[in-house]
Amino acid sequence: MPRNIAYSPRKRLLAFRNRIHEPHWSKTRLKSTRSVPAIHKYILVCVSTTGRGATVDYKFPDGQSVMSPLRIALATGCLSLPLKDSLRVAASLAVQGVQFDARDEIKPGDLTETGRRQFLHALDQQGLSVASIAFPTRRSFYDADQLDARVGAAKRTMELAWQLQARIVTARVGKIPDKESKSYRLLQDVLGDLAQFGNQVGATLAITPTHDTPAALAELIDSVKTGPLGIDFDTAVFVMSGHAPAQALRTLSGSIIHLTARDAIRDIDAGGSEVAVGRGEVEWVELLSFLGEVGYAGWVTVNRTQGDDRAGDAAKAVQYLRNVLLK
Repeated sequence: MPRNIAYSPRKRLLAFRNRIHEPHWSKTRLKSTRSVPAIHKYILVCVSTTGRGATVDYKFPDGQSVMSPLRIALATGCLSLPLKDSLRVAASLAVQGVQFDARDEIKPGDLTETGRRQFLHALDQQGLSVASIAFPTRRSFYDADQLDARVGAAKRTMELAWQLQARIVTARVGKIPDKESKSYRLLQDVLGDLAQFGNQVGATLAITPTHDTPAALAELIDSVKTGPLGIDFDTAVFVMSGHAPAQALRTLSGSIIHLTARDAIRDIDAGGSEVAVGRGEVEWVELLSFLGEVGYAGWVTVNRTQGDDRAGDAAKAVQYLRNVLLK
């Protein structure tokens, strides 16, 4: 691009998809090569970019194929683009999946049966899957005000997730109240209802923490017996609440069904602020290595909720995570 022209982050991302590159293989040494044949101590990585999107391929030098360690998705809401353009950008970044917002992007009831088939076909054409659907809510799941409406909306979102072959709905349920309070029992009842409903429709609710301790999260999840319920492990939230993400991950690993990749720095007093992935306090090498050790098979979804260049930061985060995985 000419240096004297100021391109917006949005235009830079959209321009990326129009560039066509010849496939190029690069050699990368694996992080751990203990008990690995010499020929498999390195893998070859190829990013092929065309006008339709991009793909990342992995293979050993002897030609044997190897799968990418984790599935990376992109929360399209951080792009601030029309949905069709968001899909093109996601494909150009070579992610395998996308996360949609059930309030601002695709609402339950927006798509007819024919529309859903066409939408899934469009995703397939871009080499994408729906990793998850985010269900945003301004009130907790134990605030009695309009609670029935929130629960109903959550259920419709879970149905939408199943229809779009996503299977995971992420939601903030509010900071976990005191265990002996009425609010805690109400939260248990609501989550039990949603877990049972999810078991029927084939979608699982993943709780996004709100400054909760790992122990409190684990206890709440274990207390729900009516159906599947999991955790959306938001790395930035743990930093801002004073918990080391890698340590929290080890505590909650059995309940994590989705991971939101964000970074943050903690303030001296309390709280903190979100920063670009790789610029904060999350120990990504340790965290992603542990996911590989325990055989995590869920999605790692890149999101950027703050900042002046959310789209650009998200694109860089995808590449940053890919580089960490191959170190």
